[in-house]
Amino acid sequence: MSEGHVRRPLQRRRGFTTVELLFVVLIGGVLATIAVPRYRQYVAQRHAMNARNVLVMSAARTRAAAVERGEPTIMMIRIYRDSVFVMSGAKTGSDEWADTLEVMGFNDGDISGDIILEDTPAPFILCYVPRGFVHPSCEDGKYLPVKVGFVAPSGSDTAWAVINAVGQVEPK
Repeated sequence: MSEGHVRRPLQRRRGFTTVELLFVVLIGGVLATIAVPRYRQYVAQRHAMNARNVLVMSAARTRAAAVERGEPTIMMIRIYRDSVFVMSGAKTGSDEWADTLEVMGFNDGDISGDIILEDTPAPFILCYVPRGFVHPSCEDGKYLPVKVGFVAPSGSDTAWAVINAVGQVEPK
């Protein structure tokens, strides 16, 4: 080699080119376009399913309270308030019972949604007797089985439960 010509080591570039960055942003945008609507649909489905599961839990709570207390206990589904009431004791008024054991509203958090009663009057009242069954002559037991639906806030998804003739609530 001649003295005038010195080899320098190749310098490496650091960072990304604009084309590489644009390509990554484009791929991210396409993935977000696909993922966001599906995520929203998933969240809506979960809201409806959570509301249905709360109804199942409330029916189990009502049944257990009737057996434990040895007195009739009711579960009232009020669609105009989107809520379920569990009450026990003597009836003190047209809509009042001595003890309100639980009130579950469906307008907050992970259980938001609207309640639908299929071919049934509202509010719907189930009266569990101390043996743990729904008595047909007590309030609305004559309408059993009844289908109860929970519509997600988006209105696109509905989760259903069926209250059978003995008062068990089963997810469908």
